[in-house]
Amino acid sequence: MTKLRIAIFLILALVGAGRSHSAEYKPLCRNSSTGKIEQCTGTLDNTQAPTNLALVSGAAQALYLQEPTSDIVGYETLRSQPSSLPEDWDEVTVSSGTSPVAMDSYATDPGIPGINQWPAGNWIFHVHATVDSNGGDTRIASSVYSRTVGGVETLLFTATSPELDTGTTEYQWNTVQPLYLTAQTDRLIVKFFATTTSTGARTVRIYYQGVTRTSYITTPIPSPVPISGAANQVLATPLGSDGAVTLRKVASNDFTDGTLAVSKLLGGTSNYFVASNGTYGVWVNTPVGWTISGASNTFTNIPANTALTNAVPAVNGGTGQTAYSVGDLLYASTTTALSKLSMGTAGHVLTSNGAGVAPSMQAPIAGTVVSGTFSGTYDVPKTTFANVGLSLVLAAGQWHVTFDVRNLVNTSAGNGFVRLRLYDTTAGAVITDSETQGFLSATTGAAYGGTTSISKDITLTVTSTINLQAARDAVATYNAAQVIGDSEGWTRGTAFRRQ
Repeated sequence: MTKLRIAIFLILALVGAGRSHSAEYKPLCRNSSTGKIEQCTGTLDNTQAPTNLALVSGAAQALYLQEPTSDIVGYETLRSQPSSLPEDWDEVTVSSGTSPVAMDSYATDPGIPGINQWPAGNWIFHVHATVDSNGGDTRIASSVYSRTVGGVETLLFTATSPELDTGTTEYQWNTVQPLYLTAQTDRLIVKFFATTTSTGARTVRIYYQGVTRTSYITTPIPSPVPISGAANQVLATPLGSDGAVTLRKVASNDFTDGTLAVSKLLGGTSNYFVASNGTYGVWVNTPVGWTISGASNTFTNIPANTALTNAVPAVNGGTGQTAYSVGDLLYASTTTALSKLSMGTAGHVLTSNGAGVAPSMQAPIAGTVVSGTFSGTYDVPKTTFANVGLSLVLAAGQWHVTFDVRNLVNTSAGNGFVRLRLYDTTAGAVITDSETQGFLSATTGAAYGGTTSISKDITLTVTSTINLQAARDAVATYNAAQVIGDSEGWTRGTAFRRQ
């Protein structure tokens, strides 16, 4: 019997066309116990289907391994049609110590297979594969899962390939499995793993797509039987013993509430909208001068002459405001509302007050200068740092600080110098990278002096006292090591606030 005759036979069996029924409508069913196709037991009417009714279908479905990524992260796709993309492959390295190693995972598209039981039958894996060496026993394991819409995967079975050889070959392995009960929304998942008994590493590769090394899986899951008919016709529910039911147009009395007036609403003209004429919906032009009211309306393309009698809330794309003053700014006052901020005093600037706090208009921070002068002579007594006697008290903010330090050094043995740094007494910490060297004695008995500058940018979170500190270098023997301030040259500290 040709395929065409088989197809005609199945269609006739399904819809009952071309033969009469003397008693009741009995379609073909698959017996869930034996797997055979036979007449259904029980009466198929418009209220209850027989208990052993299963899907009658065409040929078993083949699923092809394909490269496009699935909507499931990390998975590629299984589809019933071969891909037009070029050949691709998966490759892993495996040894007996790492077996099994995952190669790749494949998933059907959402809604596929789309039936609530996967029939018993033969699963055949057609996989083009190779291994780089015959050392050890290297194989590919294929694991089949069902996956719920919530992402829960259940392992159904695992089948293992023949031993792989060098060179690329199409390997086939099969396993006969029982019927699996699933949800109609469950998807089919296949994962491949490489295994070997070799202690040395083996490289395993699977090829798929293309036209010469296309890997696929033959499943007992049926391909849907196409039902064809004239346009706008449907297969109505069989009516028990009333005989065969043919394809026909939908009528209003097919629905229990009898409210169907028109079967479809034809596309309207641009900017028209659907309105009720008392019986059903029709496309109508926007009436001129209509007023749209109600705070929850979210219309688009509203004509320019349409007045809004209520402010549109921010959550619906509006502002929630009905009036403004010149210069007002909008800001998010809550997670769902906008508020207005007035410009305030001339010359003020928009200032952030931190996360979760509304911004405000504030006077700009004016530049502030703080300075101090050291007079007299400070003899640096030891090799550990101590305050010279010059400090600046600075408020919280960003500051540029400069200390000009006049220093003198005279040694009786060795070369020595004065060490200088800035110290935050409030924080109890040295100002980072502020330490520097004063003048160096190059000749024993000779005095060397001049002015050394220390310049730093610092940020203070609270009002702080910044001190100038000095210490001797520990190597030389000193006649004098001094910080000096007098009319011949002052030691000064100056700080400019930037922000």
